Amino acid sequence: MRVWLAVLFFSLSGLSPSAAWAVYCGTRVVLPGQSQRDVFVKCGAPESTERRVYNFGPPRLIQELWFEEGRLIAIQPLGYGY
Repeated sequence: MRVWLAVLFFSLSGLSPSAAWAVYCGTRVVLPGQSQRDVFVKCGAPESTERRVYNFGPPRLIQELWFEEGRLIAIQPLGYGY
């Protein structure tokens, strides 16, 4: 049943299965659908606004966040930070 729900979600949302479901900024969780303002409040300013990348340093994955019309629409891990 869970596999079927995951397949249904990805087919309806248009996201690839490799996309992340959430980003943790300390103890705060950021999820698709949240406003850009909420994400900035929880995570702070990104390293770059052109690429929408959050670099949390070497122990954590860099996260690329995609916003459309002020809403978070996708989260993609890019590898470990620097």
